[in-house]
Amino acid sequence: MRSFYTGETGAALVVTLLVAVVAVVALGTTAALAQGTVRTADRWRSEGAALYAAESGVNEALYRLKYEMAQIEERIYPSDPPSLTSDQGSVGSNAAYQVWVWADAADPTLHQIAALGSAGSARRLVRAAARPLEAYPWAPDEAGELVGGGGSGPAVEAPPDAINLGDFRIRGSNIVYLGSAGVTTNYVCNSINAGGEAKLVLLGPINIYVLGDITLSGEPQLNVVQVGTEWVGGDPRDLLIWVPGEIQIEIDLLGSAAFYGGIYAPWSTLEMKGDAYLEGAVRVGEVTLTGSPTYSYVEGMSGLLWPETAQLDRKVVAYE
Repeated sequence: MRSFYTGETGAALVVTLLVAVVAVVALGTTAALAQGTVRTADRWRSEGAALYAAESGVNEALYRLKYEMAQIEERIYPSDPPSLTSDQGSVGSNAAYQVWVWADAADPTLHQIAALGSAGSARRLVRAAARPLEAYPWAPDEAGELVGGGGSGPAVEAPPDAINLGDFRIRGSNIVYLGSAGVTTNYVCNSINAGGEAKLVLLGPINIYVLGDITLSGEPQLNVVQVGTEWVGGDPRDLLIWVPGEIQIEIDLLGSAAFYGGIYAPWSTLEMKGDAYLEGAVRVGEVTLTGSPTYSYVEGMSGLLWPETAQLDRKVVAYE
């Protein structure tokens, strides 16, 4: 007997095949979309890791500028090799950074930083510029007078290669020579004591890092040059005294003592008595004047920069 359902069965088969084709196509599309989503997620994850690595590089540069500035090799991006590179695994197992640090050619207080972060095939470059919160150690007060730091100021440390003078003493009519022509020489000493008519003559600019008290009494002269038969004050910018860390010392200029230079001791006290004479700039915590001492601020001291061992907090003034 002939079936009356052959047409309906064939139609059902066609519909079933169409549904199967649509399902296969939909499944393939879903799989492709899922794979694309995974690839996009991986790419964004790598981009984020690269950005994190670059920002970590900027933070390390800021830390090094504060605490290890003397050890940073200044390199310019992108022409030079990097100044710093990340340690293995410090920013993730598959990420790393390279950092370039250099002083700005137009502004010596400004440092440029370029950090290149990488994660897999992703690369991100972050650029920043940082300037010390306090750019100059001897910027004058409004009256250009003795600067009392009030027990505050960036810490300064003696460089490890500074020449040790022990207890530096010059007495009587002795003439002592320090420094070398054409270079800045660093010294460190336990204390300074000068008396009589002793004289300190500089052969070149010097920094002295002093750990203990400074006493000038009588008629000593520190940083003088001989012109004919006369002794006159030298350039105050050539004799800079720094008291490291937060050490508190006493600085006494007594009698007719003369000092031509700068003194940075923001936690210490300065006492000037009699006819003592100071020409240059000072940054101390407390000042006492007795008698008729003279202080002459030298405008040229205001532009002097910090030594590389100064621990300066910096603010980021540009970031991209």
